[in-house]
Amino acid sequence: MQKKYTLFLLVFGLVLVKGITAQELYVAAADPGIEQLLDELAMNHVISLNSVARPYSRVYVAIQLSEALKRDSLLTKREREEVRFYLRNYLCEKNAGIKNAEMQECRNAGSVFSYNPLGFSVVGTRGSLSVRPLLGYTQFYNKYGAFYDASVGVGVMGYLGKHFSGAFGVSKTFENCILSEPDYFTQLRGGKWTKYTNGGGSFVEWVGQFVWTWKWGSLGVYHDHFSWGDGYHGANILSGRPPAFPFVKLHIKPAKWIEFSYIHGWLNNSLEDFAAVNESSQYAFASSISKHIAANLLTIIPWRNLDISLGNSIIYDGHEQLAYFIPILFYKSVDHTLSFPIDNENSQMFFNISSRQIKHLHLFMSLYIDEFKMSRVWTKNQHNLLSWKGGLYLSEFPLRRLTFIIEGSRTLPLTFQHQVPTITYSSNGYNLGNYLRDNSQEIYFAFKYKPVDRLTMILSYNFAEHGDEFQYGLVPDPVVLPVINNISWMNQTIAFNASYGVLNGMVVFVGCQVMKVAGDVKFTAPVFLGNTTTVSIGVKTGF
Repeated sequence: MQKKYTLFLLVFGLVLVKGITAQELYVAAADPGIEQLLDELAMNHVISLNSVARPYSRVYVAIQLSEALKRDSLLTKREREEVRFYLRNYLCEKNAGIKNAEMQECRNAGSVFSYNPLGFSVVGTRGSLSVRPLLGYTQFYNKYGAFYDASVGVGVMGYLGKHFSGAFGVSKTFENCILSEPDYFTQLRGGKWTKYTNGGGSFVEWVGQFVWTWKWGSLGVYHDHFSWGDGYHGANILSGRPPAFPFVKLHIKPAKWIEFSYIHGWLNNSLEDFAAVNESSQYAFASSISKHIAANLLTIIPWRNLDISLGNSIIYDGHEQLAYFIPILFYKSVDHTLSFPIDNENSQMFFNISSRQIKHLHLFMSLYIDEFKMSRVWTKNQHNLLSWKGGLYLSEFPLRRLTFIIEGSRTLPLTFQHQVPTITYSSNGYNLGNYLRDNSQEIYFAFKYKPVDRLTMILSYNFAEHGDEFQYGLVPDPVVLPVINNISWMNQTIAFNASYGVLNGMVVFVGCQVMKVAGDVKFTAPVFLGNTTTVSIGVKTGF
């Protein structure tokens, strides 16, 4: 069934395609400095940037960097050096409509060449191919001793003709102390761990994508990560933290003022979800039930540098439903019809607004709606099931090259949950939304300074807390539960981190964080419990 729907969508896309001009690959950059630079350029009104959905496509990044060079007079010396440096990593994004000399140099190369000693690229008349090692190592030290996170793998990326593009990567991660379990309140990406007796573990993850692109959009099959929602300290709608899962994605931008994305994905239930459902004889067959997500996101740009996004999603189990392969649909409208008389579908709505209209200032807010009734807004001691995040990013203040960030989030009880465990807003046990899950709040401050090109230093403070643990179905009335009444977990962290892009696709970093963690130990990795000062140093390579 899954293969039939995927084939249907691909054929539908091929029928629509005319005048293909730019191929897309959504491969996340190994160096976070690239996204930071794009955000800085957008803040300075050098480019326009829609940052609600990430990762950006490589062609999109190449076009933005090339556009910045065209407006050379608006760039500082440091920005100009960074743009030229990072653009070398995108020289082979052919058919992007870029006319500058550096892009033309790549197109005329016509032979095996490498701009990076970590890997190689081959460019020919019919396409290109790039190979890079996917390596990462971080060494930590604190009062509990030394511990590490290491990964090793390889990535391949290429373009074929004017129609197709694809990427593949496989890596294995090792940790002598597991730092990212589903229950942990951390933004570290999760995995499907094979656990060792010494407390460590490992997991293998493969990612890949095959994309067909036309002039104003693309359609592809993916097994990867992605996030929805603006923010500098994690996304609130789709965080990208769970292990990679397969999905079909449609992305269109028929005009400058409108952009639309749709995905249909195949999620994974955890063993705990199956166990909880099997307690009821009604769902004794749960271990054979598959889990799916369909979601869309529409962005309207009424004025330059103002992006307003609306979307909705549905989590459902069982066989694939054809209705959820309709990209432009309000899924709640068919929820009750398809799920009656058994409740096996869980719908959500979300809203995101991002404004960079004032130079050097980015204002943003995202809202996730799990359940909402207008009457509860005006009723005392009742609440809807919501999660929101908002903040501002102020650059060149109070000094040049200095940026100030403030961001906060709050999630009400039972948001992201559902009374049927197999259709919760999660995959492999990891919440798809805010990493703190429900009944929690946090505030984040940061100062970011860039003394020279490619070097970023960040001093931050984060205060997060989580209230009582409630379980859907075990409380008589979810909308009257106390919000963050009794604190079950709290974390205060002061951190300093510095990163430097040594080569394209290679970044080195150091850090020091002073943490004070209190409360239920199940929410924190053992090496971060209590009062700790942790020093870290590491390196990462990739595309």
